[in-house]
Amino acid sequence: MNDLDENLYMDAELRPSRSLSNKGFTQLIILLTALGLIPSFAFLPHGFFIILGFLMLDLLILWLVFRANNKSLSQKTFVQVTSDKLKIRHIDPNGKESKVSLPTAFANVSLDQENDDNTYIHLSSSGKAYAIGKFLTPNERTAFVSSLNKALHSARAERYI
Repeated sequence: MNDLDENLYMDAELRPSRSLSNKGFTQLIILLTALGLIPSFAFLPHGFFIILGFLMLDLLILWLVFRANNKSLSQKTFVQVTSDKLKIRHIDPNGKESKVSLPTAFANVSLDQENDDNTYIHLSSSGKAYAIGKFLTPNERTAFVSSLNKALHSARAERYI
C-alpha cells in the first residue's frame, strides 16, 4: 500500500503560540520611540544629548530581543499517524529538519512530568525515545497526548479489521 492509499488518523502541526504579530511589533516600536522622544526633546535645549543616545540604544536592544524571540517561534513539528507509521518531522528555529518514523504497533506516547512546570511529550519505540512539543503549554500537551493516543489506537485497530 502506498502513502496515498493509507488512512490518515492524525495530521497535526505543532507550533509555538505568537502573542504579537509583525504589524503589532512595528506599532509597539513606533509607540515606544514616540514615548521616548517626547521627554528626551525637553532635555535637548539643556545639552543632554546623551539621553537621546540611550533611548536609541534601548530601542535597538529591544528590537534585537524581539527578533531573537520571533526566530525561536518559527519552529514547527508535524505529526502524522497512518495505519503503519507514526511520522514526526521537526523544523528547528534555524531551519534544520529532523525526521523520525516509528511503527504504530510499537509506538508509546506518554506525558512525562519532572515537576509541575516542566512536562514534555515522550514518544518511544524499540528502545529509542523522543521528546516533542516542548513549546506547548501544559494543557495543550495533555490534549495532544490524548488525541495522539486515540489516533494510535484507531490506527492499530485497522490492522485487525
